[in-house]
Order: sequence, then structure tokens, then C-alpha cells
Amino acid sequence: MTPTPEPDPQDFFFTPADFGPEIELGPGVRIRILARGSLMFSLVEIDDGVTTPTHGHPEEQMGMVLEGAFDRVQGSERRLLEKGDGFYVPPNMEHGGTAAGGPCRLLDVFTPPRPRYLQADG
Repeated sequence: MTPTPEPDPQDFFFTPADFGPEIELGPGVRIRILARGSLMFSLVEIDDGVTTPTHGHPEEQMGMVLEGAFDRVQGSERRLLEKGDGFYVPPNMEHGGTAAGGPCRLLDVFTPPRPRYLQADG
């Protein structure tokens, strides 16, 4: 059995500067990511009225609205989420939404990290 390498103590803590460069997922939707171990943060900024396409992925996801409001669609459910509200997405569940009443910022957490985002981050 191969021993697990010791984590670098510099990875235990982070600041906003440790997030990667901005990645444009589509018009009006931008993310910055930070991955450690089997987890990934994604800071999401969505312009007012912009809808993220309905999609699914094999990674589990949780998210929270940091600023603004997000009209969330997940499976057959729809809910207006406001600052402090959150959501859980099981693997492969269809989801998306629209920034409502102004721009919004979300913090998403994925496990495992999404390869698509890691590749885009370079």
C-alpha cells in the first residue's frame, strides 16, 4: 500500500488571491476556482437576468448564495434563493437558474473537483 503523502502546510489556509483566474463559462457567467484534496470551491458571478443552462454532472455539489438572489431550478423544483440560502445537488441531477433582481454571487463546492474547471484553470 502506498503511503498518503503529507499535505503541504501552505495548502491548509488560503486567501482570495489563491483562487485561479476568472473563467468565463458563458455570457454573463464567470467563475474562479480553488481545489484542495478531493474538494473544489467555485466562486460564481452571474450578471442580472442571465440564466445558467440546465445541466448535470457526476460530481456532488453544494452551493450558497453570497450576494443577490438566484432563481434556482433543480429537478422538478424551483425556488428563489437569497443571501445565505443554499442547495445540494446529487450526482447527475439536472439544475440551473437565473440571477434575479441584480447580479448574484454563489459559492459552490464540488467533490471530486470538476475536471472541466481544472483544465480551464490551466
